Amino acid sequence: MFYSWPAILILLFISLFLAKGVFNSYQEKSRSKINRVESEFIYNELKETESSILSEIESLKTEKGIEIELRDKFRLVKDGEQMAVIINTEEAVNYEMGDSYDKNIFSKFINFLKDKF
Repeated sequence: MFYSWPAILILLFISLFLAKGVFNSYQEKSRSKINRVESEFIYNELKETESSILSEIESLKTEKGIEIELRDKFRLVKDGEQMAVIINTEEAVNYEMGDSYDKNIFSKFINFLKDKF
Protein backbone atom coordinates (compact mmCIF):
# COMPACT_ATOMS: atom_id res chain seq x y z
CA MET A 1 0.00 0.00 0.00
CA PHE A 2 1.11 3.41 -0.81
CA TYR A 3 0.26 6.49 1.28
CA SER A 4 1.38 9.97 0.49
CA TRP A 5 3.68 11.55 3.06
CA PRO A 6 2.04 14.96 2.87
CA ALA A 7 -1.37 13.42 3.67
CA ILE A 8 0.10 11.52 6.63
CA LEU A 9 1.77 14.68 7.95
CA ILE A 10 -1.46 16.67 7.60
CA LEU A 11 -3.43 13.97 9.44
CA LEU A 12 -0.76 13.82 12.16
CA PHE A 13 -0.91 17.61 12.54
CA ILE A 14 -4.72 17.53 12.78
CA SER A 15 -4.53 14.68 15.33
CA LEU A 16 -2.05 16.61 17.50
CA PHE A 17 -4.20 19.74 17.24
CA LEU A 18 -7.30 17.80 18.36
CA ALA A 19 -5.40 16.04 21.17
CA LYS A 20 -4.19 19.39 22.47
CA GLY A 21 -7.76 20.71 22.44
CA VAL A 22 -9.02 17.67 24.36
CA PHE A 23 -6.24 18.02 26.94
CA ASN A 24 -6.96 21.74 27.40
CA SER A 25 -10.66 20.97 27.85
CA TYR A 26 -9.80 18.38 30.52
CA GLN A 27 -7.60 20.87 32.37
CA GLU A 28 -10.32 23.53 32.22
CA LYS A 29 -12.86 21.05 33.58
CA SER A 30 -10.54 20.23 36.49
CA ARG A 31 -10.05 23.92 37.30
CA SER A 32 -13.78 24.53 37.07
CA LYS A 33 -14.45 21.71 39.50
CA ILE A 34 -11.94 23.10 42.01
CA ASN A 35 -13.39 26.60 41.63
CA ARG A 36 -16.89 25.23 42.16
CA VAL A 37 -15.93 23.47 45.40
CA GLU A 38 -14.21 26.63 46.68
CA SER A 39 -17.20 28.76 45.71
CA GLU A 40 -19.61 26.40 47.47
CA PHE A 41 -17.46 26.52 50.61
CA ILE A 42 -17.39 30.33 50.56
CA TYR A 43 -21.14 30.41 49.88
CA ASN A 44 -21.83 28.18 52.89
CA GLU A 45 -19.64 30.34 55.12
CA LEU A 46 -21.47 33.45 53.94
CA LYS A 47 -24.84 31.82 54.58
CA GLU A 48 -23.76 30.98 58.15
CA THR A 49 -22.53 34.53 58.65
CA GLU A 50 -25.80 35.88 57.28
CA SER A 51 -27.86 33.72 59.61
CA SER A 52 -25.82 34.79 62.65
CA ILE A 53 -26.11 38.46 61.67
CA LEU A 54 -29.85 38.11 61.14
CA SER A 55 -30.23 36.48 64.56
CA GLU A 56 -28.26 39.34 66.13
CA ILE A 57 -30.47 41.85 64.36
CA GLU A 58 -33.57 40.04 65.62
CA SER A 59 -32.23 40.09 69.17
CA LEU A 60 -31.50 43.82 68.89
CA LYS A 61 -35.14 44.45 68.00
CA THR A 62 -36.12 43.52 71.56
CA GLU A 63 -35.58 45.51 74.72
CA LYS A 64 -33.72 42.62 76.35
CA GLY A 65 -31.38 42.25 73.35
CA ILE A 66 -30.48 45.93 73.41
CA GLU A 67 -29.81 45.75 77.14
CA ILE A 68 -27.55 42.71 76.76
CA GLU A 69 -25.60 44.35 73.96
CA LEU A 70 -25.12 47.60 75.88
CA ARG A 71 -23.96 45.71 78.96
CA ASP A 72 -21.46 43.66 76.94
CA LYS A 73 -19.99 46.42 74.84
CA PHE A 74 -20.09 49.42 77.16
CA ARG A 75 -20.19 47.77 80.61
CA LEU A 76 -23.32 49.64 81.56
CA VAL A 77 -25.22 48.90 84.75
CA LYS A 78 -28.73 49.72 85.88
CA ASP A 79 -29.39 52.15 88.71
CA GLY A 80 -28.68 50.45 92.01
CA GLU A 81 -26.42 47.80 90.45
CA GLN A 82 -22.70 47.62 90.92
CA MET A 83 -20.09 46.15 88.64
CA ALA A 84 -17.11 44.17 89.87
CA VAL A 85 -14.12 43.81 87.55
CA ILE A 86 -11.95 40.84 88.49
CA ILE A 87 -8.39 40.75 87.25
CA ASN A 88 -5.67 38.19 87.72
CA THR A 89 -3.45 39.60 90.43
CA GLU A 90 -0.26 38.05 89.02
CA GLU A 91 -0.87 39.68 85.65
CA ALA A 92 -1.64 42.98 87.36
CA VAL A 93 1.64 42.87 89.28
CA ASN A 94 3.52 41.99 86.09
CA TYR A 95 1.85 44.88 84.32
CA GLU A 96 2.62 47.36 87.08
CA MET A 97 6.18 46.28 87.81
CA GLY A 98 7.23 44.97 84.43
CA ASP A 99 8.09 41.40 83.49
CA SER A 100 11.50 41.47 85.12
CA TYR A 101 10.42 42.05 88.74
CA ASP A 102 10.89 38.41 89.78
CA LYS A 103 14.15 37.74 87.94
CA ASN A 104 17.50 37.72 89.67
CA ILE A 105 20.70 39.06 88.15
CA PHE A 106 21.76 35.66 86.82
CA SER A 107 18.43 35.17 84.97
CA LYS A 108 18.70 38.66 83.50
CA PHE A 109 22.24 37.88 82.30
CA ILE A 110 21.13 34.57 80.68
CA ASN A 111 18.22 36.33 78.94
CA PHE A 112 20.56 39.07 77.76
CA LEU A 113 22.85 36.46 76.19
CA LYS A 114 19.89 34.66 74.58
CA ASP A 115 18.74 37.92 73.02
CA LYS A 116 22.18 38.64 71.61
CA PHE A 117 22.75 35.19 70.11
